Amino acid sequence: MASSRGLNGIQQLLATEQEAQQIVNAARMELGHILALPNTYTHTIVTLNFTARI
Repeated sequence: MASSRGLNGIQQLLATEQEAQQIVNAARMELGHILALPNTYTHTIVTLNFTARI
C-alpha cells in the first residue's frame, strides 16, 4: 500500500513537471514574439517612409 502511494506520488510529480515545462515553453515562445514586435514595427515604419519618398 505504501509502495502504491509512493508510485502515485512520483507519477503526480512527473505530470506536474511536464505541465510546468509546457508552461515554460509557451512563455518562452510568447516572449520571443514580444521581443520581435519592435523589430517588426521598425521594419514597417522604415518601409512606409521609404515608400512615401518614392
